[in-house]
Amino acid sequence: MKWLPAVASLGFVVTFNLSNTICAEQMRLHVSAVDKKTWEPLVCTEAAREAGDCYVTQVVRLRSRFAGNLVHVLYCELSPTFTQERCYPPEQVNRGELFSVADDGGTKKLALPSPSVGDEGIGDYIYAARIKQFRDSEFLITPVRMSGTGNMNTSSYYALKGGQFVPLVATLEQDLQERLPAGMEVWKGIWPDFDTMTFIRPLWKKGDGNCCPSAGVAVGEIEFTDTRLQIRRFRVFRGERAIRRELNKWAAAHATTKKQRTE
Repeated sequence: MKWLPAVASLGFVVTFNLSNTICAEQMRLHVSAVDKKTWEPLVCTEAAREAGDCYVTQVVRLRSRFAGNLVHVLYCELSPTFTQERCYPPEQVNRGELFSVADDGGTKKLALPSPSVGDEGIGDYIYAARIKQFRDSEFLITPVRMSGTGNMNTSSYYALKGGQFVPLVATLEQDLQERLPAGMEVWKGIWPDFDTMTFIRPLWKKGDGNCCPSAGVAVGEIEFTDTRLQIRRFRVFRGERAIRRELNKWAAAHATTKKQRTE
């Protein structure tokens, strides 16, 4: 396959949007009474729990080859700017904490270099963390979405080395923009599919409405290095037939990996 920008004419408007579909699908909303009893005292103050201003919305258990058993606790911590109405799992949760769990059940809160705390002013929301094995290395993904029309990806990524979480640089939108043909623009966040290590991003041109990108679509591969999450290669598709083909291929591949995760 030749991974170079394809040139054709664009005859329709791309309305396909995958900005936060992947994150939303990671969420498992059922929280057992045992989990709430175990984890809420570790992330919420007693006063906040009694007032109903802090409560766990999700508990995610992870297994790392290098860091052992991990638990990602997602919760809402209410405030004058983050009210009850804004805590709406799975789309709107504003806090997350990561814990290590010893074989004897003991827990330890892990202080990541970039804590999972949403910016209440701009509307950052936290999603379930995951561990990704890539080549011979292991990485922790802690998704964070900036709400609004951009649905920007402000997630944090870490390489697990010697029991340490080493932060990675991730500027996917900027990297793609710098490599696009003239006249094509990235207006929204890139949300990769980490099962297939691929991404798709509809593209805008001058004069487009925010709702309706019409310049084409970029489809590519991503990779982890020791220091970065980066775009490995990509193609640009223009023309109705080519774009629809790529969107359908992406949707089919995503449905397949989703089914495999749940089986």
